[in-house]
Amino acid sequence: MILLQGLSNRFKVLLDAVIAIALASTILLNNTGVWRTWSILGEEYIYLFTCILLYYIVDPYTGLYTVLAVIASGSLNLVMKYSFNTPRPPNPLVEAEGPGFPSGHAQISTSFWGTLTLKLGDKYLAVASALLVAGISLSRIYLRAHYIVDVAGGITAGLAIALIIHYLSSRLEPGSAFTTIGAAAIALSSTTLLLRQWEPTALGLTGIGIALVASSRRIKDVVETLNTMDMRHRIKALILVLITTGPLYLAARTGGVARIIFFTIIGLIIFNTPLILGTKTRSKNTNSGAAGI
Repeated sequence: MILLQGLSNRFKVLLDAVIAIALASTILLNNTGVWRTWSILGEEYIYLFTCILLYYIVDPYTGLYTVLAVIASGSLNLVMKYSFNTPRPPNPLVEAEGPGFPSGHAQISTSFWGTLTLKLGDKYLAVASALLVAGISLSRIYLRAHYIVDVAGGITAGLAIALIIHYLSSRLEPGSAFTTIGAAAIALSSTTLLLRQWEPTALGLTGIGIALVASSRRIKDVVETLNTMDMRHRIKALILVLITTGPLYLAARTGGVARIIFFTIIGLIIFNTPLILGTKTRSKNTNSGAAGI
């Protein structure tokens, strides 16, 4: 991955040290506001946005497999939550909804950082990932959003997802991996909807799962197109995606079946925009060449 290749080992050690000092300071100070900051780092939307940045700006395949990890982990987490249906600690210091086990923050952050670490095989990233997951997990305990067993279950499930995604990335073509995870997300989210009707996150994940399956045949072409783009065109594509999907995301908050439709469209836009822009660029270049003749 270009981003890590451009960093010296000394800088990576420094980055690990900064994260370690930040975590140690948080534990010593035990300040609610700081723990809330750590908790925000475990939010699912943070990782989905990071995956999109990785996909468009850094390395398409890394972005794709991390987003598969986040979607799979989120879908599994909801099924487990509503199957076990365990209570959360009383008097939480942060807004917490739904059953307690397993912790979604711990699980999704572990899935993302675990998948990224396995994909890149960087020992310094492994240290940073472990520290970040530890900070996020401890924040959920301190803020009384989860019991220790909830966090432990989330980390375990997150590691399992990371290992599964790593296995699929080494054994399957990207299109097959998309189909497999997309179908799993649809099945798991549908199961959640049977356990809790109209659960909003499950509706959204169902839509993203449909988009994964629908995009599976073209995803290899999309990645090849994205790899041929220079940074200027990649940033242009990213901005277009953010501008287009922003209003759709707000509209999806209405809930119901419409939420599935909106998130399906959002997923299709995110995964396929490079191919659309690349086709237009090639067509424009072809016409320019023909005019020059």
